[in-house]
Amino acid sequence: MTEELMVGTFGWDYPAWVGAYYPDDLPDDWRFGYYSNDFRSVLVPSDHFTGTGADISEWAEDCDESFRFVVQVDVGVLAGPGSSLVEFLHSLAPLEKRVVGYFVDLTESTDNLEAIASALNSFASHGPLCLKPPKQDDPAEIKELAKRLNAGICWTPESMTAPLSGGTLMVALTKSNDPKLLRRMIESLELWMQQSGGIAGLFITGGAEVTRVASQARVIAEMLGI
Repeated sequence: MTEELMVGTFGWDYPAWVGAYYPDDLPDDWRFGYYSNDFRSVLVPSDHFTGTGADISEWAEDCDESFRFVVQVDVGVLAGPGSSLVEFLHSLAPLEKRVVGYFVDLTESTDNLEAIASALNSFASHGPLCLKPPKQDDPAEIKELAKRLNAGICWTPESMTAPLSGGTLMVALTKSNDPKLLRRMIESLELWMQQSGGIAGLFITGGAEVTRVASQARVIAEMLGI
């Protein structure tokens, strides 16, 4: 039996969600606790980190030990001095084993990809990776990098028919609210997990309606027994 598919959103700390998802009178620092009562996983955008570690400690207190985080690592941290990466990993300590993997968006990183790839070589030992390829015509370089790191390649179902093989972490990002597409994505991710033995997550992006779509996706997964 494969591990349960993660279903959630790409972040939660958005003022635009107030009124549409969060109650109008909910304090800003209660948002994650509110979110974690509805969902069991999240893809944490790099812009959700304050750098102080204080918020991260609060996240750990506001969810139970079964909650799962996939953490986006900012390419600036990877391309910067080694101390930046050490400090970033240290800041995640309060989450302990609840971080199941790391997501790296290389979309705009063609100019410093070599430096980032070097940092990723040492970073891969800290947990499973999933890479979002840079915008380029020839994906051979990123595929080779992913193979070397045993990393997954981010699946965007609107532009790719199925997740690529390889790696032990698969992150799927979508803005779609089409139930048929959501079902196809969930079934494809389940198949990927069965074949790879890895863990996968479907994370909804977009505006304030994403929590409704993520809830719908979770219901579909439960109906399918995934």
